[in-house]
Amino acid sequence: MPLNQALDARFALFISSLMPMSVWILTGHTIVHPWQVWGWSLLCGVLGATAPARFFKPLVLLQICALPLTLGWIGAIAVTGFGPSNAAFEAAQYGPLHEFKIVLNLALNHWSFILAGIMCCCSLIATSYLTWRKAPPRSSKFDLIFLITLAPLAMINLDGLGYFQLTRIAGPEARLSTPWLYQIELGKSIIIKAADQAGRIPGNNPDIRDATSVEKTFTMQDSIAVFVVGDSTRADSFIQPDRGIWSKQLQQRINAGMGVRLSDACAGGSSTNDSVPRLFTASAIDDIKSINQSPTILAIAKAAGAKTAYISNHEMWLLPEAGHDLAQRTTAIEKQAFDDVPVEVLGDFIKKSRAGPKAAILHLYGQHFLYEDRYPQEEFPAIPSGLSGDELTELHYERAVEYGNKVLLELASILDQSNTPSFAIFTSDHGENLPSDKTGKKYHALPSSGKFDTTVPALILWNKAFKDTGKPALLKTLQNQKGLIAHGDLAQAWLVLAGMKGSIAATDNPHTWGALNPGEKNRALACNTLHP
Repeated sequence: MPLNQALDARFALFISSLMPMSVWILTGHTIVHPWQVWGWSLLCGVLGATAPARFFKPLVLLQICALPLTLGWIGAIAVTGFGPSNAAFEAAQYGPLHEFKIVLNLALNHWSFILAGIMCCCSLIATSYLTWRKAPPRSSKFDLIFLITLAPLAMINLDGLGYFQLTRIAGPEARLSTPWLYQIELGKSIIIKAADQAGRIPGNNPDIRDATSVEKTFTMQDSIAVFVVGDSTRADSFIQPDRGIWSKQLQQRINAGMGVRLSDACAGGSSTNDSVPRLFTASAIDDIKSINQSPTILAIAKAAGAKTAYISNHEMWLLPEAGHDLAQRTTAIEKQAFDDVPVEVLGDFIKKSRAGPKAAILHLYGQHFLYEDRYPQEEFPAIPSGLSGDELTELHYERAVEYGNKVLLELASILDQSNTPSFAIFTSDHGENLPSDKTGKKYHALPSSGKFDTTVPALILWNKAFKDTGKPALLKTLQNQKGLIAHGDLAQAWLVLAGMKGSIAATDNPHTWGALNPGEKNRALACNTLHP
């Protein structure tokens, strides 16, 4: 067979692999890291075009089977300017049919979706025809190119094995903004979900909420509001200027009037599953109906006119909610990225969203055990020799907290770059039990709740434009509270600072959800009654 005929199918597959990316050109939406996004797109195209002869037809069949996902990806880009999230896929899979029709109509109203979709389908038809007319013969040269291009693709998917630094060559934007990488991320998400479902009680999965159906209660002005929730951060371990440079810099920022540490808070529970749904919905501790059905505070901000981003560094969407402009997880299979990655996603979101109010929830992985996996080891000195097991545990935890403060400084830097009033509230989902407590307890989510695993820090950071509004004065009651404030007070404060009518006040006698003693049924407990 002549050489040009042998190359026909390969060239066609290369073009059909790149064709979905035409939607970026047709829409003119912003790509924050264009060299990375287009570079990975080209690499994926070369990878497909140089596939070994025995895999060529299966690869074309795979591209045909993935066409609905590809068209969904094109539609998401056309409508929102962001790649579709795994949460969007879950909403399409499990959500009501009428909502799917609404989203489809939105896409069909964009000529860029129609044109890019037609070109994508036509190129794939041509590729299929050329492949089945005469498949490419075996070629050692193409096999070598395939192996070379396969190497970086394999590297960015080693996060499940703990090789985080290698995976950073494909940033979070590239993973959503390139169709092949998006489909790989989606496949990993499906594996995670299947593994999670296998360990769940049937019927125990939360319903996906709809952020687009929330009633408008206020109008959010041009500003940036971020609600950040860490994991396992103890109040007494939070900011320690003598411990490290990042704690020192964070304290210096507070001293300079660019933030304030509020009174410590009592978490809504000693586990993520108990505390986060109560926090994100600003629900009363024992109001189960509100916890299960109320929209998140982010959805309320969306109804107020904000562009919204729901960013999580956890394996599963603990509180699934469709309808946000961006919903992205930054985890891999059983492995979390370091928390600077979701902050990077936030920065990209703000740059791409341009003018108008913006709101985001960041659900970080914080200091969740295993502590040594929560921070990059190279950022700290070598581990001293001769430490006991408990001393090593404490050291790893303190370093994880210190690294978490670096992440907050990176977040503050994003706020400082904005000319509009911008603020971020930080707290943790719950605390943690450590060996130095001398209670015999370890970690969190134990049969009984205690003071150490429910007492968490509360911090708010802002930029100069927000400071000039005078709104920081509204936080005095939460700053000067002698006892603990409630987790829900922070959610309410976030909404008020974002523009909702109401006051910011500390809850009298805050409660948490749990059991006072092992074996007791979980219930609302006064935080001041908890044992260590």
